[in-house]
Amino acid sequence: HRHEGSGTGTMQAKPLVRWWWWWWLGAAVVTALAGGLYCHPSMLHGEWVYDDSATVTTNPIVLGMVPWSEMWVRDYWGKDDLRGPKSHKSFRPLTSITLRLNYEQSVARTGKALNEVESLEFHVVNVVLHVAVSLLTLPVTYLALGATSRSLSVAVFTAVLFACHPVHSEAIQNV
Repeated sequence: HRHEGSGTGTMQAKPLVRWWWWWWLGAAVVTALAGGLYCHPSMLHGEWVYDDSATVTTNPIVLGMVPWSEMWVRDYWGKDDLRGPKSHKSFRPLTSITLRLNYEQSVARTGKALNEVESLEFHVVNVVLHVAVSLLTLPVTYLALGATSRSLSVAVFTAVLFACHPVHSEAIQNV
């Protein structure tokens, strides 16, 4: 845009981001957030199911029965050395860290042992993490595709799809 008002011929730079970009971004954030929270309706009040007993309620890493440093040498289930023949070789340290922090916070807050702690707090953390990752798909996709108006539309679609897709039900509803 050129502004001729002063007669100096100075040019004013175009805004880097137009108004519609902010509208799309706001819509994407709200939609991804709502999708992550509402597309999995039974997620918060579920019980310990499937492999939750192995990954949470009997896992020595999560229960704090071993030092934090053991998280780096034990498999996801917490019982076997990663290098040992019995190990599944499943290594998920970020998951183990969040579960242990969640457990420690739950026990500190309620004073109950894990077998008495409800899974609600674990489900809430799962939902918060899912929503955060869903929202992160927006800038990652946008920047990966070249930061254009078309890539913004694709990024919005990707974030919403990631937040709402049924394939994530197990990751959200199970701990």
